[in-house]
Amino acid sequence: MSNSTISESVTINNADISSYSWPVKVQGGTSSSPVIVTFGDDITFTDSSQYFIIGSEYVTINGSNNSVTINNVSSYNGLVQNGTGSDTGYSNTTIENIYMNTSNNATLADNGGWICQGYFGASAQSNVINKCHTSGDIGGESSGGICGQYAGGKSGTITVTNCSSTGTIDGSYCGGICGGGVFGYSGSGTVSNCYSTGTINSYSGGICGAYAGAHQVSSGTVKNCYSTGTISGQGSGGICGYQAGYNSGTVTITNCYSSGEMTSNGLGGICGGYTGYNSGTVNITNCYSTGDITINASNSGGICGSDASNVTI
Repeated sequence: MSNSTISESVTINNADISSYSWPVKVQGGTSSSPVIVTFGDDITFTDSSQYFIIGSEYVTINGSNNSVTINNVSSYNGLVQNGTGSDTGYSNTTIENIYMNTSNNATLADNGGWICQGYFGASAQSNVINKCHTSGDIGGESSGGICGQYAGGKSGTITVTNCSSTGTIDGSYCGGICGGGVFGYSGSGTVSNCYSTGTINSYSGGICGAYAGAHQVSSGTVKNCYSTGTISGQGSGGICGYQAGYNSGTVTITNCYSSGEMTSNGLGGICGGYTGYNSGTVNITNCYSTGDITINASNSGGICGSDASNVTI
C-alpha cells in the first residue's frame, strides 16, 4: 500500500492512527491557505514508520498541547521529517504545541530528534519549532531532544523557541534541544527561551549539541536559554557542546546560564571544549554558570572548557 497523503487541513485523533498508511506525507499548503494537521487528543505511536513527511511549503503540525507517546519503539527518528541528508527540506513549516513522551524503553535513533528528525529545514527558509516539549532520553550520536542533527543546516534557516527537554542526554555530541551541527554548513537561525534539565554527557550540550554553527560561515544565535543538569561527559557544555563555531562558523550566546555541577574534563558552564576551534568565532554576552567544578574536572571552566580560542566574553 502506498503512503497516505494529507492535502487539506485535518484533525487527527488517536482512533484515526490505524486508518493511515505510515509515514504520512503532508502537502499542498499556500501562503494564504496553509495545510494544518491538528492533534485532537493524546496520540500513541508504536512503530518506527509512524511519522509525518513535509511535502510542500506552508504546512503546520499543531499538537494543540496534546501528548504524543512513542511506545516500545527502538531507534525512532522523530515525529516530523522535513529534509534529509540528501534531500532539501521545504520552507515556511511550523511545528508547535507538541508534548512528546516515551514508554516501554523507546529509544532515539542516531542523528534523530524526538519532535523533528535530522536535517529538519535543510536548505530551506523560515522554519519554526515553537512550544514543544519532550521527556524522552537523548541517546545515540548527534541527536537532540527537540530536533536532530543539522537542523537548519546546508544554508537553511530555523527558529526554535519556547521549547524544553527533561530527558538525560546520554549520547555523544547530542543536545537537549538541538542535535549536533545545528545551523551547520552555512545555515543560520536562533534558539531562544528554551531549557533542558537532563544530565549532559560526552561532548554534548544542554541546549545545542557539538559543532553548533560549524563549517562554512554558518551563523547561529542562542539566547535566553538555560540548563540545570550535571555536566559530566568530557568536552561538554551547559549551553553548547564541543567545538561550537568550528571551522569558520559563528555562534552568539546571550543571556544564558547553567547551574549543573561539572564533574569531568574539559567542560564549560556555557560552551564545551575547543570552543571556536579552527577559525571559529564565539561571542558570549551576559552569561554565567553556578555549578561547582569538582576536583576531578581538570581543564574545565565556568564559561568555556579547555582549549577555547576566538572567544569574546
